[in-house]
Order: sequence, then structure tokens, then C-alpha cells
Amino acid sequence: MFNKVLIGLRSHPELIILGLMVMIIAMLIIPLPTYLIDFLIGLNLTLAILVFLGSFYVDRILSFSSFPSILLITTLFRLALAISTSRLILLEADAGEIITSFGEFVIGDSLVVGFVIFSIVTIVQFIVITKGSERVAEVAARFSLDGMPGKQMSIDADLRAGIIDADLAKERRSVLERESQLYGSFDGAMKFIKGDAIANIIIIFVNIIGGLSVGVGQNGMDFSTALTVYTILTVGDGLVSQIPALLIAISAGFIVTRVNSDSDNMGQNIMSQLLSNSFVIIVTCVLALSIGLLPGFPLLVFLCLAVILGIYFYFKFKKKGVEETVVEGDITVGLEPYNQDDDISLGIINKLDQVITETVPLVLIMNSVQAKKYTEINLADRIRSQFFIEYGIRIPGIVIREGEGLNDEDVILMLNEVRASQFKIYHDLVLLVEYSDEVVSTLIKKPVIVNSNGEQYYWVTKSDAQKINKNWLLYSHGHG
Repeated sequence: MFNKVLIGLRSHPELIILGLMVMIIAMLIIPLPTYLIDFLIGLNLTLAILVFLGSFYVDRILSFSSFPSILLITTLFRLALAISTSRLILLEADAGEIITSFGEFVIGDSLVVGFVIFSIVTIVQFIVITKGSERVAEVAARFSLDGMPGKQMSIDADLRAGIIDADLAKERRSVLERESQLYGSFDGAMKFIKGDAIANIIIIFVNIIGGLSVGVGQNGMDFSTALTVYTILTVGDGLVSQIPALLIAISAGFIVTRVNSDSDNMGQNIMSQLLSNSFVIIVTCVLALSIGLLPGFPLLVFLCLAVILGIYFYFKFKKKGVEETVVEGDITVGLEPYNQDDDISLGIINKLDQVITETVPLVLIMNSVQAKKYTEINLADRIRSQFFIEYGIRIPGIVIREGEGLNDEDVILMLNEVRASQFKIYHDLVLLVEYSDEVVSTLIKKPVIVNSNGEQYYWVTKSDAQKINKNWLLYSHGHG
């Protein structure tokens, strides 16, 4: 039976989330025993650690695209758990072993210390982490949405230039859409953490005031005893709830401040970038040692820190120097003495940095027959002149080259020696640029050309073009 349940959960993992949501709703209504409260508190803390580590080791923000939903679920779970523990605190003056032990450990012999610690944790979460993450999420969502049209046009331009194919363009558009949706979700999801922090503050005061009223009025406790008991339980409950909330808030900060990387996680990026400069490490060692020499400062502490950085610097850059020496040794082994005359026989270009490479701006590649024909009639200069007359733009010189494996009507356009487009020219026909459906329906047409704007052009015979010229149609000859 147990194996069947495990197999079912493995094939349908969404049932775990569904069961958790049902449990959250039940926690809002049904009173829970203390041992079950302890289990749920442990589950809450474990989930927070899991989310924290998952956000720390993520390499791309889309790898954790379910994080906004996780924020919603964990926030609801913590609030439902806070309601259940508040019910036990007010009714039974007991909220389980974890809350009691936590409250006694933190408060000790001073209630003021407990309140101060709880206040510090709450302020750090609410004002520092939550507010900062919320602002970062707002800016990221705004810039993601503002930059989306430009990114889409960049993808379309790469597709038209032949740099990427249709499948890769579709994938990039999908990634772009998911990123914009994710940043938009983050903008709203950060409100969950902010609202959770405010709710915990309110619950603290409700539990203390309500606990004093119940303890003194119904349970017959004196004021001092009621204040001690309910304060310990309330502060313990607040800290048990705030620590997982703090981990989740830090996780959200990790995600929204994450810069996409190809492979490294955030920890690797931080260490590699922070300790990559040898000069910075040396200056830090000197400053740490100098601070330790100030009057009244513990020299041993800063000396240890300076020594640790110095050891790291020594081993890291010594290893780097050894690797460079090994590489240089591998390259130089077995080389004969240099002879300048050997450069000519080996085809070596001296002063390579001074060589300037040039590319032809516009190249039309055709088969040998059509290339010779268009070269003889000086087609390149005709195209440049016609383009200047129609658009007022002087385009660079056009070179016509011969290509292999091309049919008579095939033409390849190269921009700066990079293939930009391939199309067909029917040399004995005329290309209709503007036309009416009634006229075109009576013509004998060749294959249709569809331009980037979705407009259709037709190839027709010269006799048909002359017949319909009286209808003010525009056409362009395929020189034949």
C-alpha cells in the first residue's frame, strides 16, 4: 500500500502541493494538537531552508520560475500555522515543545531581551530585506516590460539576417515572454512577504494582550505569571515564524538581484569576482593589519584575518603562475632556433597586426551564365542608379560573382561577405509591384514573392505586362 502511494506521488507530484493547500485550509478551521503543531513548525522551517538553498544555487532566473507561486504557498502556510499556534496559546497556554523551548532559550531571564531580539529580526526582515527586494522587483519588472519590444525586434532582425533559424527564434521569443511574465509576477509576489511581516507583528500584540486577558480573567493567574507565560510563548511563536519568513525573504532577494549566468551559481560568481584582483587582496591585508594596530583594538583578530587573506593570495596566484609556466614550457619544448627566412616558406605574414582586412559590402552570387550576362550589361551600376533615383540613397558598389550549384533564377545576396538572403529572378518575365485582383486573375502567373511585410508580387510575361500597363500598374523587368 505504501509503495503504491509513493509510486502515485512520483507520477503525480502535483498531489503533494494540492494536499498542502488542503491542509492549510484545514489549519484555519480545525484545532490541532501540540505534537502536530511541532511537526508543522519543523516542516515550515525545512521548507524555508529548501527554498533558501534552491535560490542560492540557481544559475538562471528562469530555472526557478515557480518562485512567485512558492512565495504565495509558503506565506499562506505560515499564516495558517500562526493562527493554529495562537489558538493553542490563548486556549491552553501551551503551543508545543518547539515554541516553548525557543521562547525560553531566547528570552532567558529577561522579557525585554526577548522583545528586543524579536524586534531586530522583524525590522531586518521588513525594512531592510523586504523593502529592498520589493523595489528591485518593481524596477526589474518595469525595465523588462520596457525592453521587450526592442528584444523582439532584435530577434526578428537576427532571423531575417539568417543568424538564427525559425526554431531558435521561436525559442528566444518564448524565453523572452516567460522572463517578462516572471518579472511581473515578482512585482506582486513581494507584497506577500511584506504583508506576512506586518501580520506577524499584529499577531504578536494580539497574543500578548489576549493572553494576559485570558490568563488573569479566566485561568486565575496573577499578572506577573500570566505576563511571563504568555510572553515566552508569544515571542517563541513569533521567532519560530519569523526565521522561516526571513529565509524566504532572503531567497526572494537572491532571485530578484540575480544576474543571469551560463553555468555558475551566485556563490561562485561572488567569490570569483570578489577575490579575483590581487591588488585588492594585498591592500585589504595591509588595512586589516593596520586596524589591528590601533589602540584598544584586538591585534590578534585582525592579524588572523590578514594572514588568512595572505595565505589565500599566495596559493591562488602561485598556482596561477605555475600553470602559466607549465603552458609556456609545453609550447617551447622541441622548437628549433628561429630563422626569419623560414617565414617565407611557411607562408607566415609578418607584422600581422598591421594587416587591414576588407570585405565587399554588397555581393550578388549567380550561376556562371547569368553572372556573365549581367556583367556585360553593367547591371550593378544600373541598380545603384535606380536605387538612388527612387530613394535618394547612394549604396556601395555591387559585385557580381559566379556560384556553383545555382539554377538560372537563383540569386544569393551577401552583405559584408555574410549571406543575408536568397531569392529568385525570372529573367524573361516581369515582376508586378502593384496590381488589382481583377487584372491579376486573368494573367498567367509564375510563383509568388512575399516580402517581409506580407505583400504578394507576381511574375508575368512581358506581353501581359504591356496589356495591363494602361491600368497604371507598376512593374519591374527581370533583365533577360
